[in-house]
Amino acid sequence: GLHIIDVSNPAVRTQRGVFDTDGSARDVVSRGDIVFIADYKNGLCMVDESNPDAPISAGHFASDGSAFCVDVSGDLAFLGDTLGGLRVLDISDSANPVELGVVWTGGLPVSVSVSGQSAYVADNNAGLRIIDVCSRADPVEIGFSDGA
Repeated sequence: GLHIIDVSNPAVRTQRGVFDTDGSARDVVSRGDIVFIADYKNGLCMVDESNPDAPISAGHFASDGSAFCVDVSGDLAFLGDTLGGLRVLDISDSANPVELGVVWTGGLPVSVSVSGQSAYVADNNAGLRIIDVCSRADPVEIGFSDGA
């Protein structure tokens, strides 16, 4: 799950709050007061941490496979999932996320980073995949490096 730690004094770290997820947290990214967690077999969990002592659920997206990684850009979340590859989600209403598009990346996306109109996916089975996410409903692979 999620543990919120106060590190304002690095010598004395204090746990503020805990949010237990139903899965196994694999990756986390925070935007504003919302924390996005790639929660393995539980998909994408969104947690409102505006009160760090009592975080609460802000939404959930159940993916088909196992969620390993997540990045957020604006109102979009990019979820790396073992059965789908890279899923593009509209998170403008975190309580009701909507899948817009998906592109297969090779099998085991372990890291995703979005910059501009491109998503860079490190896939354990297929190397680095570069995805054009300009069309949210139809993301397209535009390049790759298999590491060879």
